[in-house]
Amino acid sequence: MLPAVCGRRRRARTCHARDAPIGAPRGTRRAAPRSRRPRAGLRRGFREAVVTGQLARSILEHARQHGAPLEDVAGVIVAGIDAGASAKTTLIFLDRSRRPALVAKVARDRTAEAGLVDEFEALRQMRGDVVSAAALQIPRPLGLVRIDGRLALIMTGLDGEPMMSRYYANGHTDSAEDVGRDFGMAFTWLSDLQSQTSSRSISLADAAARWAERVLDRYFEEIGCSAEEEALFAEASARAQAFGHVEVPVCASHGDYWMGNLLVGGNRIAGVIDWERAEPRGLPFTDIYKFPTSYGFYLDRVSHRTGARRSAHPGRENLRARWARYGDWPNLIGFAYAYFGFGWFPELVRSSVLRQLDRFGIPSGANWALFPLFLAEQALSLPDPSFRAGYRSAIVALSAERESTWLWNESAAEPNGHAVIATERPAAHDVRT
Repeated sequence: MLPAVCGRRRRARTCHARDAPIGAPRGTRRAAPRSRRPRAGLRRGFREAVVTGQLARSILEHARQHGAPLEDVAGVIVAGIDAGASAKTTLIFLDRSRRPALVAKVARDRTAEAGLVDEFEALRQMRGDVVSAAALQIPRPLGLVRIDGRLALIMTGLDGEPMMSRYYANGHTDSAEDVGRDFGMAFTWLSDLQSQTSSRSISLADAAARWAERVLDRYFEEIGCSAEEEALFAEASARAQAFGHVEVPVCASHGDYWMGNLLVGGNRIAGVIDWERAEPRGLPFTDIYKFPTSYGFYLDRVSHRTGARRSAHPGRENLRARWARYGDWPNLIGFAYAYFGFGWFPELVRSSVLRQLDRFGIPSGANWALFPLFLAEQALSLPDPSFRAGYRSAIVALSAERESTWLWNESAAEPNGHAVIATERPAAHDVRT
C-alpha cells in the first residue's frame, strides 16, 4: 500500500500518491485545497482505494495497446476517493504540461462495478451518436478491463477547469454576471447535445407516464409514500394528460448534469464527465432541472461578500423560518430559494428552465407534470438514507407550497423584468483530449 496525502473536498477526496513508481511530478497543482493537517492520510474504510504502482502501469499499458498517445505521461493524481459503497477511485494521468492525458476509474468492490459497466456502454453510444463539436467534450472509452482483480474503465482525459472551482471562488456566486455566465455555458452545451442526439418525439403524456413507471414504484417501495406525496404525483399525472398533444424529443440525457461534472475553458464548456447515469435515448428534463437545482443548493456555503450575512441573496434567508417546518436537510433552503424565492438568482433559474422548455415548444404549465418526477428520481440516485430523506422533504414541501412557485402557478411564470439572462452564446467549443 502507498501512503497518500489527501485534500478535503465536499464530495470526494483527492490525493497524490507518494513514492509510487508513477507519481505526481514535483510542483503538480493539487486538485483540492490543502488539508489543515500536514498528513491527512487515508481515513478508515479507504483501504480498497489505495492504488499501487503496478495498477497504474497496467492501466497505461492497456491504453497504449488501444492507440492512446501516452508517450509523455509524467505523473498520476489519485482522485475521487470517498466512503460510499459505490465509490470508485479515479486515476488522472498527466502529461508533461500537466494536462489530463488519460483517466481510469477503478471499482473498489463489486457494488461499484455496475456503474462502470453503465458508463462504458453510455460513452460508447454517446460518442457514436453525437456528430457535432459536443462529441469532443465527451471522454472516449478505451476499454473496460479487469486489472489485478479490479474492474477499470479507461478513457481519454479532458482538459478544463472544474466549474466547481469557480463556484467556490471568493464572491463568484454573489455575482449575477458570473452566475449568469455559468448558466449560459451549461445550457448552451446541453442544447447542442440534445439537438444533435434527438431521434424522434413522443407525446408529453407518454413521456411522463414512462418516467413515472420507471421511478415511482421504486420510490414508493424504497422511500415511502405519504398522503401528500401520493396526491402530488397524482396531480402531476393529471397535468401530463392535459398536455397530451405536446410532443417532446427523445434525446441523450447525461443524468447527473451539475457543476461538479462540468469542465470549463474560458467561457465555454470544455468537457463533461461522469456518464454512468446517462441514457443515450432518454428525455431532456432531468438535465434541464438538475443544473439549476444543484447550483442553488450551496449558495449559503460559498457567499463571502462582506457586510450583511449573504447580502447577495437576501431573499434566501427570508425563507429559512417558514421552510424549517419541512426538515433540517442542509440543501432544503437552497432548493426553496431557487424555486420559491425572489431576487436575481431565482429569476435566473425560472427564465433558464422556461427557455429550455420553450426550445421544444413545451408550455410552462407542463413543469408540474415533470418536476415532481425529477425530485423522486433524484431521491433514488443515492442509497444514503439522509440524502433520500432530504429529497423527500423537498417533495413534501413542493406539494404544500405549490401556490408560491411558478412550477405550479402558470401566471407566476410570466416575466417580471428581473431576469438575468445570458442571451449570447459562448464562442465555439474548444477542448483538448
